[in-house]
Amino acid sequence: PIPAPTGLGQPEKQNKTLALISESKIENLLEKIGKFYHDVVGTLGGQLQIEVDRGKSANRSDSNIINSCNTIIKSFDIAPWVEERKLSAIYTKKTMNVKGHGAIDKMATATNEAFAQSAIVPRSTQQFQTFFKGVEFTPAQKQKAVSIKKIYDSLIRRAIHIGREVKLAPGLKIVATNPQGNQIEIVGLAQKKHPNIFDNRKLNITLIENKSSFNKTDNKYIAIAPVFDERGKPKFKTNGQQERKHLGYISEVSLQQFQGSIKPFTEFNNLIQKIEPGLTPSQVRAAFKQVKEFAATTRESIPSAEKEAVAAAMWQISTTSKDDTQYGFKKTSAAFALFGEEVIGRLEQLQFTEFAIVGTHKPCNEHLGRKWVGEKVECTIEQAPDPANPTQNKRWLVAEDKKLGVFRSESAQLPIGTSFTAEITSPASASVIVTSSKGNQLKVGQLKKYEPAGREWKGEERTITIKLSNVGKAIKPIALIDDKPLGEIDKESFKLLSEKLNARGIKVEGFKFEGKLESSPATISHIKVDSQTVRYPYIWTKEEVLIKDKKVSLLDELKPILNEIYQEKSNQVLLHDDEASLGVLAVKNEYFESFFQEKNIDAEIFKKLSDEIDQKFGVESLIGIANKDNIEELYFCVTVPTEVSEQKTAARIDDVLNFPLLYDQLQDGRRSKFIAIELNELQQLINQTENQTKQSTTQLTEVKATGEKDISVAIPIEDNSNLTQKSTRKLALSVKREEWEKQMLKLALASLKENPANAGEEIQTATFGDDKYRVIHHVPSEILRIVDEENHRGTLYKVQKGKPVQVCKFTEDEKRSFEHNPIQEQKGLQQG
Repeated sequence: PIPAPTGLGQPEKQNKTLALISESKIENLLEKIGKFYHDVVGTLGGQLQIEVDRGKSANRSDSNIINSCNTIIKSFDIAPWVEERKLSAIYTKKTMNVKGHGAIDKMATATNEAFAQSAIVPRSTQQFQTFFKGVEFTPAQKQKAVSIKKIYDSLIRRAIHIGREVKLAPGLKIVATNPQGNQIEIVGLAQKKHPNIFDNRKLNITLIENKSSFNKTDNKYIAIAPVFDERGKPKFKTNGQQERKHLGYISEVSLQQFQGSIKPFTEFNNLIQKIEPGLTPSQVRAAFKQVKEFAATTRESIPSAEKEAVAAAMWQISTTSKDDTQYGFKKTSAAFALFGEEVIGRLEQLQFTEFAIVGTHKPCNEHLGRKWVGEKVECTIEQAPDPANPTQNKRWLVAEDKKLGVFRSESAQLPIGTSFTAEITSPASASVIVTSSKGNQLKVGQLKKYEPAGREWKGEERTITIKLSNVGKAIKPIALIDDKPLGEIDKESFKLLSEKLNARGIKVEGFKFEGKLESSPATISHIKVDSQTVRYPYIWTKEEVLIKDKKVSLLDELKPILNEIYQEKSNQVLLHDDEASLGVLAVKNEYFESFFQEKNIDAEIFKKLSDEIDQKFGVESLIGIANKDNIEELYFCVTVPTEVSEQKTAARIDDVLNFPLLYDQLQDGRRSKFIAIELNELQQLINQTENQTKQSTTQLTEVKATGEKDISVAIPIEDNSNLTQKSTRKLALSVKREEWEKQMLKLALASLKENPANAGEEIQTATFGDDKYRVIHHVPSEILRIVDEENHRGTLYKVQKGKPVQVCKFTEDEKRSFEHNPIQEQKGLQQG
C-alpha cells in the first residue's frame, strides 16, 4: 500500500526546533536582569535626589548618567494594552493597540487578527423589522408602547445631553442675555482665566474661530472680551488698541440655537451676564439612574401576558426609519432596556426566514423567464457587483447555482456564504407587454389597481383601446380591453405611440389596435427559508459595499483552464508510486516560506491561492513532497473532506478545482484524501491567467449608442448580413459559431431592430420564432439572453461580447429548425 502522508508539519530536514533552556538557567538570568535594573533605578534615584537638594547644595546631577539611565528604563516595550484593556470599545468597535513584543502583546496581536476577520459590523435597524414577526398586538398596546418610548427617549436624551455638557463644559459658565432676550452660553471659563469674569458690568464679546487642533471639533467658536484694570478702566496695548483676551467657548446648545447666524467676528454687545455653576459627574450618574429606574418600574407595571405584545409594538415603531442620526442614540434603546428578556427569547430560533429578492425581471437573473411556484431548492448567498451600479456590491441569492436577484438593503440579511433550502414563489406580474401585429410594443403597468386578482397573460390576442383619463391637471393614459381597464400605459411607451399617431393625423383618444398580451417577468421573488437547513460559512466574508479591486480571483481564472486541459485523472507520477516516500507541508505552516526559499520558488502566489481556497471552501492546502532515487516531485494539494455531512463541499471543490491527481488512502483507520497537481504545472497555468486577471480590473464598457449599433456590438457573430457585417468587421473578433447559432442570432437581432420600443433603452427585448422565444439584450453589460416564452424553461442561451457561449440549452431539434428554416422565420417576423 502507498504510505499515508505524514502529519501536517515541516519535512525532516526543515526541523529547526530550538532546545528548551533549563529552568535553573532561566532563574539565574532573571535574577541578573532584576539586579541590573535595581542598580539602574538606584543610580537614577541618587541623581534625582541631588536635583531635589539643588536649593541647599552646590552639587549638580550628572546629565550623562541621567540620560543613560533614562534610555535604559524607557527601552522597555510600551504596553498600551494596560490602559486599553479597560475600554469598552476594545473588541466591540476596534482592535487593541499593540507596540511591544511581550507575551500579552503576542496574544493581543493574534486576537486583533481574529477580530479583523470577524469584526462586529453595525447594521441599519430597518433590517431587523421582522424580528417579532408573528407576535400580534392591539392598537391600545401600540399606543402604550408609543407613550412609554416617548418618555424613555426624552429621559435618555436628557441624560446624554448632561453627560456631553459635563465633558465639554466643566465648571462655571456665563449665561449672557442680549436686549432682545436671547441667551448665549459661554463655557470653559476656567481654561481661559479672563481677569474680569466676575465683574459686575455689561458684557461685550466678539466671536472668533477656534484654530486649535486639540478641541476644534467640540468647541468651534471662542468668545473674546475686553480687559479692564482694577479701577474698571479699559486696558490698552502699546499700539493704542483696547486689550482683549479669551473669555471662553460658545456652548454647543447656543450654536444650535443661533444656527446659521453666527460667523467669525460676530459681535454681541450690552449683554447682561450671570455666572452659573456647571453640571457635575454626579448629576450625569443621577440622570442615567433615573432612566434605569423608569425602565424597571414601567416593565413591572405591564402585565406578564402583555409584555411580548407591547415589546413587539415597541420594536415595530423603533425600526421604521433608516438611521439613528436624528436621535443621537440607538432608536431601539427603549426596547432593549424594557424588554431585554423578550428580545433574548427570540434569539433561540432564527427569526429572519422570509425575504424578498428584487431585480428578478432583469437580464442579470440567470433564471429569467422562469415562474416560481413554491419549488424547494438549494440556495446560497453571495457578494457580487450590483448590475445597476457595477462599482457597488450587493448580496445575491443564488438558487440552484444560478443568480436570481439581490436583497433589498432594508431587508434582513444572512451572512455572505450562508447556504440553505428555500421555497421560492413568484408573485403576479405587475405589468403587461402588448405587441401589435406590426411589432410595436406598449408597456402597461399598475395592473393591481384595476384587477386585484392578477392574471397571467401568455400571448392571448385582444383588441386594445386607448383612453385618456384626467387626474387633476395631469392626463393618465389607460389601456382598455372589452371596455374594462387593463392598466396604465407606461410614460415612454405612450410618448412613442403618441408621436407615431400624431405624425399620421390619428387621435390617441379611442385608438384601437389588435395585439398579443404577455405578462412581464415578476420584479421580485418571495423566499421562505427552512431554518433547519441553514448552514453558515466556515469563514465569514466581510461585506464590502464599494468594489475597490475588481480582479478576478485565481480560482475563477483557473477553473475553465483546468476543465479544458485535464479531462481525466492521471496516476503516472511519484505520488502514486508504491516505492516513493511521501510527506506534506501545510501552506500555513511556519516553515512553508523557508522551504520554498530553499527551492527558489515564489511562495506568494501559492499562499494567495491557498487563502482563496480556505475562504471559499474552508479546507486546507498542502504541499506534497514525493521522493524516490534522488528524484523529488512537488505537488499543490487540496484536502477533500470525507465525512458524509461534507459531501456537498467535496463536490464543490471537485467542480472548481479539476486537478489531474487524486490521492485517497485508508491506513490505520485514518482516511487521507486530497486532489493534487504538480507544482510547476500549476505555476505555468497561473502565469497564463495573470494577463487576464489584470484586464478584469477594468470597468464594464459603457455603451451609449443605441439601436442597431448597440445590438451588433454586443453579439459579434461571423455573418455577412447587412445587420451585423459592419460592426463585426470593425471589432475583428474571432469567435467562431455554428451555422444554427448564426441563423438564430440573425433572427434575434432582427427582431430587436424591428421593435421601435428598444430605441435608447438599456434593456432591449423582442420575441421571435413564432413567439416561442424572447431575446433580451442588456446594453451596459453587453449580454444577450434568449429565454423560453412558452414552456418556462428559463434561460436557453446566453452570450457576451467577444466570449464563447456561456449557456446553451436548445434541443437538437430546435438547432436544426434554426439552421434549416432561417428565411421562413425571417419572413414570419416581417409579416407579423
